Amino acid sequence: RNVSLNLGLLYNRMGMASDNLQLEVNFFYMHLRPMIRYVKGFVEAQYQNFGEMRTFGVELDAKGDLTPWLYGYANATFQDLRDMRKLDPNSSIENPTKGMRMPNIPYLMGNAGLEYHKANLFGGKGQNTRLFADMSFIEEYYYDFEMTLLEKRRIPRSVTFDLGFEQSFLHNRLFVSGKIKNLTDANLLTEFNRPLPGRSLGMKIRYIFN
Repeated sequence: RNVSLNLGLLYNRMGMASDNLQLEVNFFYMHLRPMIRYVKGFVEAQYQNFGEMRTFGVELDAKGDLTPWLYGYANATFQDLRDMRKLDPNSSIENPTKGMRMPNIPYLMGNAGLEYHKANLFGGKGQNTRLFADMSFIEEYYYDFEMTLLEKRRIPRSVTFDLGFEQSFLHNRLFVSGKIKNLTDANLLTEFNRPLPGRSLGMKIRYIFN
């Protein structure tokens, strides 16, 4: 059974003003019973019927052209997910985690970025250049329920930065692009407290046949 409510507001100047500004806010509420949850298994993660959960939150999003050659965006999400099970599974014992925040799911996160774009930056014709930088933020959250004040079962706060470029030639037929992910080589963990790869570099060449 699923009870949900969504309310969204959008301010849109896309195509109607030089800044192409878009502002959006969304409020959401959901009560799930049963809730199917992705959990850590002995060998690999698996889907499991958790029981009952309630969530509410808000999403904010803004994007637009800061100048004719610079685009920017930012978004943020807050979501409060709580265990609503009254009893322990398959028992008549009161659930000790009732009302606690759900683990393995970030509750506060955000992204922001800038993109510089210009035609024929290096001279010539039929070329386009894009340079971009992205930032991602995830607040500290739980990877398991904390039953006492001494337990610290938490994924630490993370802030990552990516840098990239895309250069097109021949009137958008040939593309050369590259991206550095996790520029600062930050220590990142999955929602199950397992390490993620550090800094990485990728390159791509693409040609479109007409």
